Amino acid sequence: MSAEEKQRTQDEFLDRIFASIPPDCQRILKHFYWDHKPMDEIASIIGMKNADSVTTKKTKCMSKFKDIAKQLIENDEFAEDVVRNAVERAALMEFLEQEKANENDGLKRKALNQCARELLLAQSSDWLFIITNGT
Repeated sequence: MSAEEKQRTQDEFLDRIFASIPPDCQRILKHFYWDHKPMDEIASIIGMKNADSVTTKKTKCMSKFKDIAKQLIENDEFAEDVVRNAVERAALMEFLEQEKANENDGLKRKALNQCARELLLAQSSDWLFIITNGT
């Protein structure tokens, strides 16, 4: 399987999972991971009580996300070795966001932000193409 095919499979895998979670989870994850909105802003956008309730809901949503990923792999809809990197990147992003939220040291927050940016860059299909083809 070429690098481009592998990336397309990983993208399809993540798209299928995202489409399988409830719409409220989709909104929370989209606002948090794609739009980089803080929890208090997400709470006001989607009409939840406060940032803590959004954080609790996001944790439940990520649990659903992971359960669906496991189910797709167990049902042999996707080869585990092909999608493992996509799942690991999603878990790493979740970890970075949690660490960043709990970090008060400005320098450490900057380092965590840089890690998150590099992870997002590594996830882009253009980056995979560049690395694979040495351009």
